[in-house]
Amino acid sequence: MRTLGVVQWWGKLSSFDKFLKLVGVRFETGAPGDHVQMNAAPLQVYLFLLIAMAFDVQIPSFGLVEALPAIAVSAYILALAGLILASHIQSLENFAGVMNFVIFPCFFLSSSLYPLWQIEESSEVLFWLSSFNPFTHLVELIRFGLHGNPISMTTGVALTVGILLSTVIHRIFKPEI
Repeated sequence: MRTLGVVQWWGKLSSFDKFLKLVGVRFETGAPGDHVQMNAAPLQVYLFLLIAMAFDVQIPSFGLVEALPAIAVSAYILALAGLILASHIQSLENFAGVMNFVIFPCFFLSSSLYPLWQIEESSEVLFWLSSFNPFTHLVELIRFGLHGNPISMTTGVALTVGILLSTVIHRIFKPEI
């Protein structure tokens, strides 16, 4: 039996879903034979945090518990945003446009790569663009939760965005009576 190196093994896994199937994690919907990977986002976050902790990144142990609601709210908001975008996309080819013109700018204009205070020191315009980006508030919500301060201004912004997106989804998919 031949063993695979880490790089070869990771190359065999094209997605986290295959990893979950490899270790036998499945989420049942109730229908026979119907499996969904609906709770994979928090598992991916905690897997990433465990890998970061293996590389000596200091994360308070209580922060792992306090960050769970922030991770769940963030996953919910991102799923709602994806559902809104998917409801307007007519073909699979439009997905590349969404990636290039919506998701990448939102990611790079958020505080996921650099903290807001460093962005403010480098460019005032970029700071204000980042401050109005919902991704920034989701990243900050998780960051504050990991460091033991789960309630902040970003909590209110994230919950407001979640309520607004829920209202939009309700209007888009409102059943006609």
